[in-house]
Amino acid sequence: MLRGNPLNCVEVHRQLLVDPRRAGSEAMEHRKSCAACAEYSAHLARMESELATAACVPVPEALADRVLLHHELGNARAQNWPALAASLVLAVSLTVLITLIPLYKNPALAAIDHVLHDEPNELVAGRTGDSRVLAHILARSGLSIPADRVGVRYLGQCPFRDGIAYHVLLDTPFGKATLLVTPDKSLNARVVTSGQGLSAAVTPARSGSYALVADSSGNLARIEGLLKSPAL
Repeated sequence: MLRGNPLNCVEVHRQLLVDPRRAGSEAMEHRKSCAACAEYSAHLARMESELATAACVPVPEALADRVLLHHELGNARAQNWPALAASLVLAVSLTVLITLIPLYKNPALAAIDHVLHDEPNELVAGRTGDSRVLAHILARSGLSIPADRVGVRYLGQCPFRDGIAYHVLLDTPFGKATLLVTPDKSLNARVVTSGQGLSAAVTPARSGSYALVADSSGNLARIEGLLKSPAL
């Protein structure tokens, strides 16, 4: 089980993503002394406000007249709708593709995105994996978790990098971290990056690869050292 340490930025982000208006008291206290988390909370609040504004669309003036006009010209305009619809679909598809390209090119960014946006949902779902399966997967990847120094919460399997990852939450002497092991997803070279208050590394393993996400590059290196140490 995870030990009750003070919340760090990762945990605060998780709580804010679940419901930015109902974050716990510890998260609120942390936000007062952490400029990055305060800005992140403000960003989420702005997004919610913009979404609420966008959802409240006023009824256009003379709507009834426009409906009648549309009905009268229905046949002519209907001929143009397929082309217009196709254009809109293409525009939306290109926008989504352009947004996602960096995540596909940089698996470390994808790991950070997974921790910030997908992990909170998995925590809410409360899934738990088989620890025997986890031990086997770690051994295949050349990793081990020292039980005397690292607390483990195993969430089981989840989608990651167009495949399936084994998702593990770690409570370490250097803070909380997320481990995503993808035994069937190879990688040519190690990729390291930082963003949104987190640091991540995706590394080739004996079998497939693994991603590790922590709250700083220094803690990332220290935690990875623990996982790569020979098992006692």
